[in-house]
Amino acid sequence: MLDATYKHFIVNSAIDGRKDRQFDNFRDSLKYLLMGDSYMQGSVNPLVFDSSFNYASSNENFAQSYYKLKNIVEIRKRKPACIILPVDISSFSSFRTDRFRYDPYWIRYIDYFELAKVKNDRDYIYKWISAIFFSYAGNYDMIFKYFNLLLHGNREPIILGYLPRFDNFNNVKDKQKAAAERADLYLKGFNPWDKDMVWFFRKILEYCTATDIKVILVRLPVTEEYQTEAAKLNPPGPFYRKIDSIVWQYPVVLHEYDFQSYLSGHPEYFRNPDHINNRGAPVFSAMLNEEFNGKY
Repeated sequence: MLDATYKHFIVNSAIDGRKDRQFDNFRDSLKYLLMGDSYMQGSVNPLVFDSSFNYASSNENFAQSYYKLKNIVEIRKRKPACIILPVDISSFSSFRTDRFRYDPYWIRYIDYFELAKVKNDRDYIYKWISAIFFSYAGNYDMIFKYFNLLLHGNREPIILGYLPRFDNFNNVKDKQKAAAERADLYLKGFNPWDKDMVWFFRKILEYCTATDIKVILVRLPVTEEYQTEAAKLNPPGPFYRKIDSIVWQYPVVLHEYDFQSYLSGHPEYFRNPDHINNRGAPVFSAMLNEEFNGKY
């Protein structure tokens, strides 16, 4: 009873639950399905980038994207013509490989038994049990947010999956220090080429090949400061050559774009060193619309 109540009211009213409902009510042609983590979630506005839905979510890794895509195609019977997937400097980091958060939400997508086998870790079975029967346990902060929402109505806007962010990196005094802290978060002490993230990246490409879904890979805009600091921890040349060594095996990949420097010199377009804000998103989205629509 408690579990069902928590999922019905708390999980479904959170950002990802609301995004699910937006997608299920989306009746436009699904030409471009945007997937990935918060980089993508706050970067592309489908009202500007035509024929798209932004289904990226905070902390989402390749494993989660894979299972979500399968659900969309096989269960919800919506097949996109093309998915757009980010391949950034930290996309394959071991920082992400065990970062499976919000299990009460992801239980609707992830095959935790397969995940436990792939990762050789039975803890994922325990996560499944917890998410199925005791989803509220340890998630009391979500309950607090829900009641705060009821009291104050302070709901974050979601636009066809796009989540605008309003912070301004231009207000940060020591930008290089902030960038170093962000790069350290994702890369310092972590393997930048985690085997599990590589495995699920391949699974996405294999699935798209089998279902005839085209793939566009993008490196999303980041600040100059972040590029500099991340390169110290993960040299970009060898890293992107590893990605290329996989991508060439899958003709379903139409192109790999490097937009990292697209908003270079405009800190006011970023919320922090590596995420676009609500001012940068329309600019980037308009460029994508001009670049992709009509070409693919």
